[in-house]
Amino acid sequence: MFLDSIKLNEAATLDTKRLTILLDSARSTNQNSLYFIGLAKGIDIKNYQSTALKYIKLLNNLDNNEYKEFIHSLNTPSNDRYIKAQQLLSAKQPELKKLRDEFRDAAHAVEDKYHIQSIVDSLQDVK
Repeated sequence: MFLDSIKLNEAATLDTKRLTILLDSARSTNQNSLYFIGLAKGIDIKNYQSTALKYIKLLNNLDNNEYKEFIHSLNTPSNDRYIKAQQLLSAKQPELKKLRDEFRDAAHAVEDKYHIQSIVDSLQDVK
């Protein structure tokens, strides 16, 4: 695992270029998601729309703040960078999980009503 390198050896050098590329990709995906969610029409999908927007906005906030700081902390030579990096992500985990679950519930309600293929099956579990 990526973080195990610095957990085992705080002096380890990490190449975070791939993480930066993934972060840029996530930002782009979230922007597209916001656009498409905004296009959704229908009186009975307002709960889905507002829940999805809250979830995507939290992801955007994480991308622009915590994840960016996470990558920066991994590149900072210090004896506690593993702990700092871990704390950055774990602080938002409960909120992320809560909004992800609310989003899934709202999406499933729309799917059940209109008999459509799952919107959210691809969401990864947040532990």
